[in-house]
Amino acid sequence: MKRASILSTIIVGWSLSTDLLAQDWEIDRIGGPGSGPSLTLDSFDMPHMAYHLLRNGQEEIYYGKWNEATQIFDTELIDQGSFEAFISIITDQNDFPHITHHIHNGGGNLRYLHNDGNAWIAEDIPTVVHDGWSSSIKIDSRNLPHVSFLPGIGLGGLGVEYAWHDGLSWHAEYIGSEPDLNHYWGTSLALDREDNPHVTYYDDALQDLMYAVKEDSVWTIVPIDTAGDVGYFSSLRLDGNDLPRIAYLKYTFGEGAVVKHASFSGMSWVISSIDTLQAVYPDPSVQGMISLDLNEAGNSHIAFTNREILTYAVITGLSIEKETVVDLSSTGQTLGGAASLKLDTEGNPHIVYDVQNGSQVGPMYARRLGTTDVGSQGQMPHAFILGQNYPNPFNPETTIGFDLPRTAFVTLRLYNMLGQEVATLVNGQIQAGTHSVSVSGPDLSLPSGVYMYRLNAENFVQTRKMVLLR
Repeated sequence: MKRASILSTIIVGWSLSTDLLAQDWEIDRIGGPGSGPSLTLDSFDMPHMAYHLLRNGQEEIYYGKWNEATQIFDTELIDQGSFEAFISIITDQNDFPHITHHIHNGGGNLRYLHNDGNAWIAEDIPTVVHDGWSSSIKIDSRNLPHVSFLPGIGLGGLGVEYAWHDGLSWHAEYIGSEPDLNHYWGTSLALDREDNPHVTYYDDALQDLMYAVKEDSVWTIVPIDTAGDVGYFSSLRLDGNDLPRIAYLKYTFGEGAVVKHASFSGMSWVISSIDTLQAVYPDPSVQGMISLDLNEAGNSHIAFTNREILTYAVITGLSIEKETVVDLSSTGQTLGGAASLKLDTEGNPHIVYDVQNGSQVGPMYARRLGTTDVGSQGQMPHAFILGQNYPNPFNPETTIGFDLPRTAFVTLRLYNMLGQEVATLVNGQIQAGTHSVSVSGPDLSLPSGVYMYRLNAENFVQTRKMVLLR
């Protein structure tokens, strides 16, 4: 982290588009009963998922992989015991699945399950106390696992924990020193391009959304949203420049929850409210009810549920498009507390969630294929987009591309890491279409270093990072 501007926060309001994402969703049941599903996609965009089932007093963990030939998930039982329902899943560079969840057996530990292509291997990651709640797992560039998680409240824990495997053994450490964090409120982990861990979580004492980054063996922790009672069930992703996007919840007593979004531009945080969920309150049954993923343009896609309606939202600049994926408000059924979203390489959304009908709970899978991704390239752009410069790093020249869905007054400015403007690349009325601007380090007399470039067009603002090597 170590960025002086990390505490600079801007509160904005979204402009809600009336042109909602009116596309058909394909919805399928996943195997038999179960709850708390979690989803990931492999390098071929094949879905992998895991879920929890309580059967005759015995708790079970199931894994499923999408079968393209049969168009269903092939599921198998992979673990039994006494578990927490929240599960995290990821695939590695060989497309093998890795899963973490809390297990009560043996005093309480973080259970790690992975498949080497031949069989499932189960091991408990060594932790300090009754640990392993609300875990989030990622795989680094060496194909090794990293996990963030919470200790059990009232059991002597000293805050959020982080564990990683170095190729020989597991290591674990505390991120902060906030004792007795509620183990239901969730953590979310992301790894940047240098494999530095970034973690978000809710601080019970401060009642704030916290953001932690480890660089050079030192953790830096800062509050991001300090509105109070805010930061539940956070979902974190990093864009192509390692800049964070976070979706999370704020609760208001007697009113329900607000879905919020925070993004870091490289110079300041932008925080906005996306939607209000009536009669939704902090409860272990709704952990995992919000999920965030990013498309290639860095736009946030979010899925969330209020136990009756599953909503899918796409954020582009300062505008948001929302649509209802599932509405059970008049059916007598309810949604569970899980909504896990992943985007494939074409930008199509895939979501797993669960539905409760009386005493029966079943995991479901929704996907939308063959659509045009908001923020993707096309013959005529339909969204404002600022592309990543190429090449990056560069010497001596690079090109910046941007899309305009309509004619607009555009500014494209270049800044150094002190926030000082060093060049104005575009300043005028530009026609709709796809455009590019060349940047020459020598022509602008720029020294080597990291620079930020920012596009402004109508209400759209986006910032990206470039590196000049001399």
